[in-house]
Parts: sequence; structure tokens; C-alpha cells
Amino acid sequence: MEAFARALRLAVEAGNHDLQANIRYRAGRLLLHYDAVDPALTEFARGREAARLASSKLAQSILSANQAWAHAKKGDVAAALTCLRRARTEFADAQGTEPSPWAAFFGPTDLSAMAGTVHAELAQVVDVRHGRDGIPALAGAIAGYGPDMARSRSLTAIWLATVHALEGDLDIALEVGRDAIEVAGALRSPRTRQRLRTLSAAARRYPRDARARQIVERVETVGHSGQ
Repeated sequence: MEAFARALRLAVEAGNHDLQANIRYRAGRLLLHYDAVDPALTEFARGREAARLASSKLAQSILSANQAWAHAKKGDVAAALTCLRRARTEFADAQGTEPSPWAAFFGPTDLSAMAGTVHAELAQVVDVRHGRDGIPALAGAIAGYGPDMARSRSLTAIWLATVHALEGDLDIALEVGRDAIEVAGALRSPRTRQRLRTLSAAARRYPRDARARQIVERVETVGHSGQ
């Protein structure tokens, strides 16, 4: 985080609000990766304000979507869904405008993936029923990712398999999870391996089901191969 702090000081000195938004987004994502949710929320909120000052609706949408994810991790349904609605509005308002260079990556597929992620988190920490609202968004994101986005597609597919596992739809969870787990093993990405643990935890809710055991075993095989 020291590197982010130094970069932020320079961006503030330069009066570059767009760069501040970028730095705070990346710092927030790093904090979220380590489950430091409240500090991440602080970074996202300040980043969104910087994006507002930079008149970048797309950057605001990115920050709002990540605020939604952080609130979902805390189990705050109202705040998560409010931020997600705002992210969608800001994304729509950004169409036809010139995006900030760092925010240009964020397209409809990414927004769909974030929406699905928010609902998947709520399904884990609040009520499995929230997952149903995320299934179309997750499926749409998976279909939208091209071959150059293998990690993003794998991460999203793991969420989709997790949601189905939480719902008890183990046939679908196994089918979706099989390919996602295979890709995750090839990628050797810490993020995908971390996400696989959520799928394994969902499957372990059904210890007597052979399909659930297959999911757990496949995840464990990938985990062992990375050691």
C-alpha cells in the first residue's frame, strides 16, 4: 500500500482527480482481496468523489460497482443494491462520452460480471435466494468474455457454479464448475484459487451428495497442484 500512498500524494499535488480515482480504485481492490472491507469502502468512496470531480461517469460507475461488492461482503443488502443501481445509471450516462484511459476497460460484460458478483456475495453471506438474481448477469458475462479474458471468465464461472451449488442445483454446479476449475488450474492465479474455495465451501453443504463431493475433490486437486 506504500506505493499507492506515494502515487496518491503525487496525484493530489498535481491536482489530477482522474488519477486519484484510478489509484483509489486499485488500492480498494487490493484491500478487498485481503478482506479489509471497511478500508476498501473508504478508498472506493473517495475514488468515486475524485471521479466525480474529474467528470468521469464511467469511472464513477466502476467505483460504485465496487462499493456494491464491498457492501455485499458485509451483508448490507440495502447499501449493496443501492450502489449497484447507481453503477448501472452512471454506466448508462457514460455512453457516448470519452472515457478516462484507465476506465476504458469497463464495458457491459464487466458491469454484468460485477452485478452477478454482488448477488453471489449476498447469496453467501445473507440468503441463498439472492443468488437467483445474479444468475442471468453471471451467465451473460461468461458469454461476453473473449478468449483473451480467460481469468475473468473463470472467476465469473466459479461464481455461477457457487450460486447453483448454494441453491442445491448440483448438476448445473458440477457442469459449470468443471470447466472453471480446469481453467483455474491452468492459470495458477491466486485470485482464482481463492474464489475456488467459495465453490468448495458451497458444495460441502451437501456432504452426502456424490456431485458435491466431485466438486470438492476437483477443487482440492487444483489446490494441491499449486503447492
